[in-house]
Amino acid sequence: MGVGIAYLPALYLNEEIVPYGTPFILQENCNQKVLEADEENFININLNKTTEKKLLVSTDGISKIYLDSEKIYELHYWDNGWQLISEKSADNKSLIFENVPADGLYWLLEKDSKKEERIFTYENGQQIWW
Repeated sequence: MGVGIAYLPALYLNEEIVPYGTPFILQENCNQKVLEADEENFININLNKTTEKKLLVSTDGISKIYLDSEKIYELHYWDNGWQLISEKSADNKSLIFENVPADGLYWLLEKDSKKEERIFTYENGQQIWW
């Protein structure tokens, strides 16, 4: 298994992908950082893009990166499947989501998108892309 990668354990059953465990990141020292949302502690998240363009080859086909004030965005967190936190439109090219379960794995989607946006964690006020 590669390090510095987010893993979402799943099984393929009856032609369907079924969650099978808590997501984790395999760190450089080969320890697992478990990404389990803390539903007793909450944070505010300030977001300004759905995807970070790293490699031209891997993200070139994704149509939007920065937020569009005319679109609606959905923030999800992982809890045995993607759970919707809230829907918002961008103000001044950013979104602020309040009372988000801390320490989770998140996914910001443009509503009705192809769902190609990247997953991320939120650490020290920054989106960390996986």
